[in-house]
Amino acid sequence: MHLAMCERILKAKIEFFDSNPVGRILTRFSKDMAVLDLIMPPVSIVMTYGIFRALTVAISIIIINYWLLIPAFFSCAYIIYLMRTPTLAMIET
Repeated sequence: MHLAMCERILKAKIEFFDSNPVGRILTRFSKDMAVLDLIMPPVSIVMTYGIFRALTVAISIIIINYWLLIPAFFSCAYIIYLMRTPTLAMIET
């Protein structure tokens, strides 16, 4: 993410630098780096814990009642579909 932002800044036209002060550009870089350094590690740990917990619960339930494999398959397919389709929030940024 940071590399892509650096490339866009380096390829930006002069009008971008005329309309945006250097301080604003530097603040944006620092804010993004702070988010990556401070917020992402705890979020990724919690997300990994949640994924493993969901998988173990799903496996346990499927072992107990194998008929639940059918809704589990459709649920996984729907989640994969949702992950692959762009959302409105992704399109706007």
